[in-house]
Amino acid sequence: MKKFFTSTVLIVFMLALAGAISPAASSAEDKTCWFKAGGSYDVYFVIREKTGGDGDREYVVWEGWVKHYEKKHYVSTTGKVRYDYKTSIDDSLMGDNHADCKNGNVIHVP
Repeated sequence: MKKFFTSTVLIVFMLALAGAISPAASSAEDKTCWFKAGGSYDVYFVIREKTGGDGDREYVVWEGWVKHYEKKHYVSTTGKVRYDYKTSIDDSLMGDNHADCKNGNVIHVP
């Protein structure tokens, strides 16, 4: 009985370890991206996502300025984001932009 228990624990441990370090498992769940201010202007972003079980309701999950030629790392909960942006305090937001947030892709604006 002791041998069976030890073998079972060892097998479970090995399976858990293989799942934790598997590159296929980690890349399939990667919901990260970068928002890059690609031009010669700073860019103000408003990033929105659907969160929770509220149907189609979206929430602002991050907003702020990104300096020109710099990037903001973002971790999504759903892998799909909507964002608005502007390049000047006096500008109106350019809205309803959609993007996938996965595998560390870069979303260039403008």
